[in-house]
Amino acid sequence: MTGTEAEGQGPQDPVEPASNIFVDSAPHEDASLFPGKLIFWVPLVPLIVLDLWSKTAAFAYLLENNGGIFSFASQERVFATDWVDFDLVNYLNRGTIWGLGEEYHSYLKVLRFAAIGFILYFVYRTPASRKMTLLSLSLIMAGAIGNLYDNMFTDIPRFEGAVRDFIHFHNAPHWDFPAFNVADSCITVGAIALFLILWRTPAPLPRPVESLSKEES
Repeated sequence: MTGTEAEGQGPQDPVEPASNIFVDSAPHEDASLFPGKLIFWVPLVPLIVLDLWSKTAAFAYLLENNGGIFSFASQERVFATDWVDFDLVNYLNRGTIWGLGEEYHSYLKVLRFAAIGFILYFVYRTPASRKMTLLSLSLIMAGAIGNLYDNMFTDIPRFEGAVRDFIHFHNAPHWDFPAFNVADSCITVGAIALFLILWRTPAPLPRPVESLSKEES
């Protein structure tokens, strides 16, 4: 390279670090919780209502079939095939998945409250154009609220604050999937979708700081 070429090229412009799916790199789009984010808020109430109604209906149905006596042995076969059986059950879970961490029940409630706060923060920082990200966060939020409701209001003796699980897929003696509920399904689907979005979203190209200053002016 000649001296003339080196002078013509000059120093490269500094660049702004690339952002992620939760942070909008567009200077015109302010962080907010509501404007343009109906895809997060609209599904919340129907999903929470579906979760709480389905838990209550399943437990009431099994209780009635058992003569009004609550028992973990109560169950109703919905269908059975050669490879999977589906039962309605009335399990109570004071822990996390598979009942893990039951001895830390009080701490888990605090963590679930904190998780809701973090989700709202991510919604606040996520640009309205990230529709699938917002929908994924809505699913996770609905599931967290549904299970937290059980933590706060389940009052069955010896199982106060337990989450109600009623969906049970298995094929004894080959395999047995842990019982779950609609809230668990929302959290799982939302988390998987969010992971796929993070995995498939390419990092945005960095933009020169000088060009950003011109846009803002």
